[in-house]
Amino acid sequence: MTMHNLSDALNSRIFLTTLSGRAQDWFTHLPMGCIVDYIQFMCKFEYHFASKRKYATSVANLFSIRQKDDENLRSFVDRFNDKALVVQGLTNEIKINLMINALKMGPFSDALIRDRPSDMEELMVIAQNYIYAEEMNELKREKWIVQKQLKDKA
Repeated sequence: MTMHNLSDALNSRIFLTTLSGRAQDWFTHLPMGCIVDYIQFMCKFEYHFASKRKYATSVANLFSIRQKDDENLRSFVDRFNDKALVVQGLTNEIKINLMINALKMGPFSDALIRDRPSDMEELMVIAQNYIYAEEMNELKREKWIVQKQLKDKA
């Protein structure tokens, strides 16, 4: 047995210990002797489970993100950051541009266009101020509606 074959055998045994659930079921139902080496085993495995593969998110995926008309700023910033976290090689400049482009028109968008932040940390500080203002205004709006309803009943 050559070192290459020993390595294939060792790789196969190690890989088999990681299988569970459907992958384990798939392996146990393979016909005896249908796999001759590790490369063939990996090809069969990848072919069978190709639909389960997760592909890396690219910058192009972030171009489709838009703040929805009924979405508050906190929800949008959280959603944007969740998506941006999984994109590798994303620079501050690109993140800032994508964020500005994705925002619906309004005071926060205007502020970022007028006084462009130098990095994402600065952008997030500005965002927190606008999120706070938006949430306080929403509380005032709700209080005003309740007061108006009580006044109308009286």
